[in-house]
Amino acid sequence: RIDTWAGFWVATLSGSKDYSLSLSPKIHAIGGTIGARPVKSTPLSKGKLFASINGDGDCMSKESPCKINKAFAKLSSENNVLFLRGNEGAYEITEPLVVKASGAENNPIIIESYPGEQAILTAYATKEKVRENNMAQAAISIVGDQYQYIHIRKLEIKNMGGKGIYILRSSNNKIEGCEIHDNFNTAISIYANS
Repeated sequence: RIDTWAGFWVATLSGSKDYSLSLSPKIHAIGGTIGARPVKSTPLSKGKLFASINGDGDCMSKESPCKINKAFAKLSSENNVLFLRGNEGAYEITEPLVVKASGAENNPIIIESYPGEQAILTAYATKEKVRENNMAQAAISIVGDQYQYIHIRKLEIKNMGGKGIYILRSSNNKIEGCEIHDNFNTAISIYANS
């Protein structure tokens, strides 16, 4: 568990791209470890919304998926599981995908790669392009006290102009099985009011 303002930074040296960091903490009496673990896919039958890069459907179904921005706008307690197809290339994110829905402990909002596929979100950006075109500073943003119980699972997020995932004043969220790398700022930023 990393509490707000109590995280840690790991500095890397030039040329260390091919090295991995492994954390091996003691397991406390309450249990738990830090590090990679398998993440089982959400069953496809639970999917309520489906998006794809070439999607243009309005029903947002598996057979007729929609665009990613449209699917994020439809997230709700009833439409709580969004599968992102990963078989058509990478989603080009030009403005943050903002989660404006809240889940519950037993009914979270789930944003996940389609089972067996890898959804990739990228800005195809350089720092200069980001500044000139006011491009997305984060791929996914969760902002606000009322937005909680949001699970982001099994996505790859890269080359964003700022952060991979930005969370502000939101609690009880999970990020599982994601690869967040090569962004111009932190992979995940979590902020709260003091």
